[in-house]
Amino acid sequence: MKEHEFPQDMHQLEDGLQRLIEDLKRLNTSGTEILARDEDSLSLIVDEALKGVDIRTRYPAFYDHLLRSFALRSLFIECVQDLKETVSAEVINTFQVKPANLAFLHRSEPTQISPEPHWKVTLQRSAEQLMTAFFAPQMSMRGADSSHEPSITLLRSEFLMQDTTYSVILQGRLHDTRDDILLLSLNVSAAAGKFQPLQSSLQWGNFKTSIAVSHEGDTPLPDLPFSSVFNDSLDEIVSDLHLTLTVAA
Repeated sequence: MKEHEFPQDMHQLEDGLQRLIEDLKRLNTSGTEILARDEDSLSLIVDEALKGVDIRTRYPAFYDHLLRSFALRSLFIECVQDLKETVSAEVINTFQVKPANLAFLHRSEPTQISPEPHWKVTLQRSAEQLMTAFFAPQMSMRGADSSHEPSITLLRSEFLMQDTTYSVILQGRLHDTRDDILLLSLNVSAAAGKFQPLQSSLQWGNFKTSIAVSHEGDTPLPDLPFSSVFNDSLDEIVSDLHLTLTVAA
């Protein structure tokens, strides 16, 4: 497969991404294995590809697995296409012309303008991936001592934002006494670079919450009712998970 070096021009970048996706779709390897390290780095590499980074030379091990695994290719293409639509919508909104606000001309006191947030990344997990995590063999039996309920890793990822590599883990734990809610916690740390406070926004089915992440380590989130993400019989997850992290200017 030919090397893809994406220029920074938006139209050429779009064409380069489309060529990469089409080349990957033409491959006929049928591997179904997705390595844990590939899944962990998927969000970072998709984000890099959308920025124009040549993933073939920057991430050769991942790219080699991409060529050999149909399952990893399908997941990569799906993530690129989903995030491409999100980025395109954000770019359109960024360059929309807004009516001028001249209200300040009628005020005697100075107006303080708050900086708008920027540098946003969205991580996601499909309902199928969450089913695999939630119903892993170690989760099928609850311990006799409910205070030692094992944690469920719902999402684990790393991403680069403003010269800092962040490590993110979203975990859930079964409640000690109730069977209808999941206790959530978000662990964020700077794997490389300087940590900056973030704003998190989690949407999973009918469950939505926004929490400030002011320090490294665990940040507790509101309890999640199973009914917001499971079907009526509570035996199948029916909603994808989206976690958005934003650093303020």
